Amino acid sequence: MGLDIEPENLRRVRRMLEMTQRELADLSGVSQSLIAKIESGTVEPSYRVMKELDRVLKGKNRSLIDASGVMNRSVMSFEAAVPLEEAMKGLVRNGYSQAPVIEEGRVVGSISETSIVKELEDGKNTEGLTVRDAMEGPLPQIPASSSLDAARGLLGYFPAVLVMENGGIKGIITKSDLIKDHLVKG
Repeated sequence: MGLDIEPENLRRVRRMLEMTQRELADLSGVSQSLIAKIESGTVEPSYRVMKELDRVLKGKNRSLIDASGVMNRSVMSFEAAVPLEEAMKGLVRNGYSQAPVIEEGRVVGSISETSIVKELEDGKNTEGLTVRDAMEGPLPQIPASSSLDAARGLLGYFPAVLVMENGGIKGIITKSDLIKDHLVKG
């Protein structure tokens, strides 16, 4: 059986799985200092060491079978009354393409690069406009326990899916998150 994780990809895969070097060391029996050296490229690990790290990381990845395992927990949202310029700056600064719009604690819509560009057509001035003026319909919402396949199906039609728990937003899944998940699985 071959290895799916190469030494030069160890750090990237470990971080995608939100594991610390210490956690990986504890689960694999490989010292944290050796993991650090492998990740920095200062040592060439043995096949046995990489096989053990590969086994642990694959096991960790398999445990992420529901939507909450792939979602991004950092969700930027905007109140509907926020100035559109402020939302535009927030999206650009954080590298997001879309965000949910909230009103009185409820998701009432979404704002995206596409909806903002529509507002900017014909040199339209955005001064005085709010997020509500550029808002689209809400992103689809699924429970945190939903299967990853459910999220994948929705992402065929929507730019993102909100992962909900106890009436609040727990996370967001984008197409980029699915690509990252695929790369981790190999």
